[in-house]
Amino acid sequence: MQPIIRNTFIRLIAFVERVLRGLITALQKTFVFFSKLFGLSTPSYYFEDKAQEDEPAESATTSVASNAVNLRPNRRRSESEMDYFRNMARQIDKPN
Repeated sequence: MQPIIRNTFIRLIAFVERVLRGLITALQKTFVFFSKLFGLSTPSYYFEDKAQEDEPAESATTSVASNAVNLRPNRRRSESEMDYFRNMARQIDKPN
């Protein structure tokens, strides 16, 4: 393809992408507005909240505590695994 045609094609695709992205953003903001207007973004909308209210208070605190444990980040890799990669890097760097 000629460079002029190729550059025009690339610019046309970029323009179409920007226009579509703008339309999608506007549509998303519209949906967010209506969901807030009708109260669909409040937590009381879901059915699970009523089931949790019927349970005793003790089980609610234990479920919160168990969720807190699951939210912490994963542990680092073991040092033996890192030592393996460090040794490989040293072997590559060594001149023969």
